[in-house]
Amino acid sequence: MVVREDNSTTKFRIVFDGSAKYKGISLNEYLDAGSALQSDMVGVLLRFRLYSIA
Repeated sequence: MVVREDNSTTKFRIVFDGSAKYKGISLNEYLDAGSALQSDMVGVLLRFRLYSIA
């Protein structure tokens, strides 16, 4: 948990460190990489320049 001691009404929240290793493996190593989104973003930005509605 993250606690802000400088504030008297600190709310608690749970945080995860995906790079922390447990038994030699991290959470990030279990996650799939997925596809790159940069090429899709370039197309969207170009459509905004060409048309009034993307």
